[in-house]
Amino acid sequence: MIKVNAHKNIDWGSDLISQAYHQLQSYLGDSIQWIGQSQTKRWENSRDAVFRLNGRQVHVVAKEVVGAHNLDQLASDQQKIGMVLLIANYITPPAAEKLKALGVNYMDGKGNMWVRMEQVLICIEGIPNEPPRPNLRTRLFAKAGLHVLFWLLQNRDDVNLSYRELADRAGVALGNLPTIFKALQEEGFIVRVRPKEWRLLRWEDMLTGWVQEFGRRLKPAIFIGRFRPAVSDFRQHWRELPLHQGAIWSGEPSAGLLANALQPAAFTMYTNASRAEIIKSYRWVPDPNGEIAVYRKFWKDDQELDGLAAPLLTYVDLLEEGDERGIEAAQIIRNQYLIHD
Repeated sequence: MIKVNAHKNIDWGSDLISQAYHQLQSYLGDSIQWIGQSQTKRWENSRDAVFRLNGRQVHVVAKEVVGAHNLDQLASDQQKIGMVLLIANYITPPAAEKLKALGVNYMDGKGNMWVRMEQVLICIEGIPNEPPRPNLRTRLFAKAGLHVLFWLLQNRDDVNLSYRELADRAGVALGNLPTIFKALQEEGFIVRVRPKEWRLLRWEDMLTGWVQEFGRRLKPAIFIGRFRPAVSDFRQHWRELPLHQGAIWSGEPSAGLLANALQPAAFTMYTNASRAEIIKSYRWVPDPNGEIAVYRKFWKDDQELDGLAAPLLTYVDLLEEGDERGIEAAQIIRNQYLIHD
């Protein structure tokens, strides 16, 4: 049995931190102690603590799920307050890679970890871990809920549209809205501030859930196919391609258009065109390994809405690709287009 050097004010109900501490102690012995609760509350609803490792304080931040967005804040915190250890039940693979690049220590709920301090490095990778499923008692992360969250994440004021207006914008049946709003309340994402006025809360947590569930639940259902261009100079001249009515770029090409963030090597498009129309309009060849992935639009076909949709789609598609350049571009899109005071 491992003896725990616990401060009297430690909240032993914080199981995630407790399990991580015991695991670290099994490797590091008495060189690590749990000395108390952190006074630094950087992430909303986080459960924080302070460890001491070889006499140096380690500020612990615990979350349920961590994606690759908003990790730069942790690196900034580490420069200001000292070493940070991020603990989460699930850390997406892109997030894990970015944390290592930022020099931020992390552990997940299955025991994968990257903890580095001076001459000590503990690196455990490859233990299978699955993202937690959303609470199935609500329909918040079902397809209709994902449609509605898509618009709330882009414009927080949309929470005060009428049910009919929001259903029209999101492309869902009007009857879904009462259930979705009830789920938003149960999950703590909205609160009523006046009789006819709502306020959106926990934007970061909503974004993390939406990114995770969009890729798992909605995106596969709207996949049309992969294609390769018939011309060899497509990558040099893709900007000149006349798009089929209502089609928009996402992912890497959209990052290039929105923020000149990178030169695309892979291409993502959303369109209302059929597979046959895509082949005819663009002269693309169906290819399961092609560099162009095409998806069906899942919102109302409207030029203004297309422009609003592009940044969030670009953000999630870049994160899903998972490489370092894409994650960096996603952060640029997030900061320029998705964050509002």
